[in-house]
Amino acid sequence: MAKVYNCERNGKEYYRINRKVGEKVNSEGKVVPIKKVFYGDGKKDAEDKFKAYMEQLKLQEEESKLVPELNKPLYQVIDHWIEVFFNNCDLAESTKELYVNNYKLHFRDTELASRRLADVTALMIQEFYNNSDLKNSNLKAINKLLIRFYNYCELNAICSNVVRPVKVPKKDTADKLHGVHEIDVWDDADLKKVINALSGTTLRFLVVLAVNSGARISELLALTYSDIDGNKLTINKQTTEVAYGGKSGVRLSDTKTACSNRVLYLSDEVVKEFEKHRKIHRQEMIDNKYMTNIIFSSSTGNYRFKSEVTRSLKRLYKRIGVPQHTFHSFRHTFGTNLSRAGVPIERTSKLMGHSGVDVTSQYYINIGQAEKLDAVEKIVRFSLERKEA
Repeated sequence: MAKVYNCERNGKEYYRINRKVGEKVNSEGKVVPIKKVFYGDGKKDAEDKFKAYMEQLKLQEEESKLVPELNKPLYQVIDHWIEVFFNNCDLAESTKELYVNNYKLHFRDTELASRRLADVTALMIQEFYNNSDLKNSNLKAINKLLIRFYNYCELNAICSNVVRPVKVPKKDTADKLHGVHEIDVWDDADLKKVINALSGTTLRFLVVLAVNSGARISELLALTYSDIDGNKLTINKQTTEVAYGGKSGVRLSDTKTACSNRVLYLSDEVVKEFEKHRKIHRQEMIDNKYMTNIIFSSSTGNYRFKSEVTRSLKRLYKRIGVPQHTFHSFRHTFGTNLSRAGVPIERTSKLMGHSGVDVTSQYYINIGQAEKLDAVEKIVRFSLERKEA
């Protein structure tokens, strides 16, 4: 009996069937069928392909019953893995924080992350990367976390590593070739407006110190009163936010790199701001009945969460009508102001605690106390009103 065909693809005849392979809930909350098209060399071949597909689905369903994680949303499985396994891995704390922050900000709440772990494929992840407006650096951080997660899944026979063939697209190559880098810095007038609006609060000195030292927020929140001696500021630790047993906390850790351990020198104006801060903070301790040696403590005397600080500043920016900036922009502004003041790049690198940058690292020079003090004296005018003698 001659074969019967009912369609043509790429110049070849096929028999096409459209069969129900499952059900789903649509956007209106109704259960609707999931249909799939099968092509074969005749009707029987098409039906055989449909049966084989359904057998594969059945096997996957049986596998899901044996491995409960496969039926959970991807983000739930990753959240548990981060808390129990990833937070205890041997990566640097700053690296772990980078990966987790990018995952939470840019991936966790996506449609892809809400799919069952069993349903996520390499193609889905690749399409997410290709269609994303995120910077290359953000995608790389997410991808590195997913690689570690799926390696764990594969080693523990949960599922195969679907990220292995996925590639992060190089979206910002052109900018790198032309030396274009997006640096977020504060306008002088806006910065002074923020600092003035923070008068009488402990956040004022946090901002003043950030923009006049270039210290990272994690380094600033780790500071104790013994770290400032006269006009000398010692940075040798940072705070790291961790989660155990469903609870979040803050602990101390080493700085980002060995070069991040540094001694900075504060201008007289910044030292005066420090004395004002000490008085305000002392009164807060009396009012709230706690004692602490942490310069930027919480209202209970403990280390503060970075998110709490950034939320407070964002509300302030909105209230006083200045553009929103990340906290890291204070560090960028510090570096930019050093350049504006004519401070050599080698000196700037030392003051900011940068590690070597490719081959130029061998030309970095040692910075003496007098040179450091001269540099910070030059830039204080960009953020504080200086009274001439």
